[in-house]
Amino acid sequence: VAQLSEASGWPVLADGLSSVRNFASLQKRLIITYDTLLRNASLRESLKPDQVIALGPLPTSKELRSWLTEAKGTMYHIHSTGKNLDPTGTVERVLDVAVSEVLSCFKFLQPVDSAYSDEWLNSDSPVRKAFEETFKQPAAQNFEGSVARLLPEVLPNETPIFVASSMSVRDVEYFWPAN
Repeated sequence: VAQLSEASGWPVLADGLSSVRNFASLQKRLIITYDTLLRNASLRESLKPDQVIALGPLPTSKELRSWLTEAKGTMYHIHSTGKNLDPTGTVERVLDVAVSEVLSCFKFLQPVDSAYSDEWLNSDSPVRKAFEETFKQPAAQNFEGSVARLLPEVLPNETPIFVASSMSVRDVEYFWPAN
């Protein structure tokens, strides 16, 4: 994922249920607050992509899925089944390849203009900081989303977790930090 982002210059919108957020040191363009950002109408419009490469299952975030549908950009979905499992009708082409082979499926002569990624990064950074400050407040200890925020700090590396039920999935999507 990091190599694909580096080759293309594209941001990485990392779903809370993927492991990508747990390898933040490899990702120069990691975006984790997209669900919050896409609730801003101005950003929602200015951040519309022309192309998207989706790896694995489609996003957990309803906000992200609806934005991708509205954007009407070309969407390539890399999925091990090789089947189009997209209920939104956004996916143009499904590629049945291993993630390790994804980079060879796309040829980027040069990374895209960084302005698009920069807009994502410049929008993501203050929201991350605001979340960090909010979770430092004593009142945040009584908020169920704080569990998703704290788990990466207290679990030993490589601990598998199973996230089930609607709200715990949403909490991980909103609050699991890059680490």
